[in-house]
Amino acid sequence: GVSTIYWRFGVPSVLDGEVDVDGVVDCVMGLSPVDDPSQYSDYSPMFRQEFDGSMDFYNLDTYTLILETLPGSTWYEVWIVNDSDNRTYDAYIKGGEAYPSQTKIVEDFGWRNQTLEALDVMVMTTSAGTLVDPKGLDALLVDDIYMAAGEDLSSPVSAWAAIDTFDDYADQAALDAVWSYLEDDTEGEGGGGLLVEDPYEAGNKVLEINHG
Repeated sequence: GVSTIYWRFGVPSVLDGEVDVDGVVDCVMGLSPVDDPSQYSDYSPMFRQEFDGSMDFYNLDTYTLILETLPGSTWYEVWIVNDSDNRTYDAYIKGGEAYPSQTKIVEDFGWRNQTLEALDVMVMTTSAGTLVDPKGLDALLVDDIYMAAGEDLSSPVSAWAAIDTFDDYADQAALDAVWSYLEDDTEGEGGGGLLVEDPYEAGNKVLEINHG
């Protein structure tokens, strides 16, 4: 069958001396059938934002560069449309000067993990570097995670199921140690969000999205 997952992510500006600059973030985001994913091969659909500002998506066995520079200090909307029968996905993005309107940037890309199981775990790996030489240095904002049956390319409305409340997360204390629930996002639109406070330390953070 076909389903859609939507979320927003943003790289806030950070202060470099007295000048605001884009944050330095390295993050892989995607869905997995594995309850406790620990390696990149556990991802099915997946994309990454590199510390140099580029963005690429995984297709079967390799990354494909989509945009050489994805400007920071911007909120981006992402739609991932999964086809579990063919184990492929399409991706759409909207935000900032790069994508002022919704744009399909991936079509029929193959899942990395060609699973037959449900993709019921959302994964964000926040640094591909090491403690000595980290790639991700600054915060990443994630907000408004939703799912819908079928292909739904609207911004979330009543037909979508909100899954960005983690009160029933199995290990809430561990989650809170790394993630902070924001009362308002940086755009002032309300609705809260999740902030990776220290991506350098965070490692794999697994967000259970099957809240039934």
